[in-house]
Amino acid sequence: MKIIFKGLVDLNDYEISHLDIKQNNIVISNNNFKFIDFGLSNKFSNKAHFLTRSYNEFKTSRIYYWYPFEYIYSNASKEELELEEDKINIEGIYDFRNHMETIYEIYQYFGIDIEEHIMELLKKYKKMDKKTFLKNEYKDIIKKIDTYSFGMLIPMMLYNSDLLEDSAKSHMIIEFLNIFAFMIEPYHKNRISIKVAYNLFDKLLNKYSKGTPKKVKSNKNKSKKRKRKKKSKKR
Repeated sequence: MKIIFKGLVDLNDYEISHLDIKQNNIVISNNNFKFIDFGLSNKFSNKAHFLTRSYNEFKTSRIYYWYPFEYIYSNASKEELELEEDKINIEGIYDFRNHMETIYEIYQYFGIDIEEHIMELLKKYKKMDKKTFLKNEYKDIIKKIDTYSFGMLIPMMLYNSDLLEDSAKSHMIIEFLNIFAFMIEPYHKNRISIKVAYNLFDKLLNKYSKGTPKKVKSNKNKSKKRKRKKKSKKR
């Protein structure tokens, strides 16, 4: 993953968002992962493009796994946001949109109440001055969309394989998942940048890639059965 992680850092430095990072758009080429399908990509400065994309996604019946809620709701009208609130209150957080149960449970694993965040976000967006928002805060949200999308990849993979809960058994996996948790923080100001995420990821790779463990010398006085146990432990 290091190569595509670094690729996102470079894209961000050029102020470009891929805008559709998901497992379908990652392929293996020459033994390396690579991103494909840049059809939605654009410069951060092209706010109209991002507004159109977010509104198109908002108008669907789903929550798109790969976009933060701040982005999905960013171009909805006050009336539409009020209807969204009503829908959540009537149908419940699991059922008001397709895919919400998965999103809810992934956030629950990380100890984040996503329902509370969504309700606070809807209230905020109903009251905000749209011109001020687009002038100031919106670009910061755009800059971290890819961070969110990429951060969701591994938790989603583990969740879909029924392995997310089991990951708590491995200290190493927990350390990597903590990085992804910071990448999918619901509020963009709490979400780390892709550059910070990459540096943390690289440090963990170095931590867990410092050569192979030393071999344990066999004790000739021990039984063959004991030797077999030692070998299985080394594996």
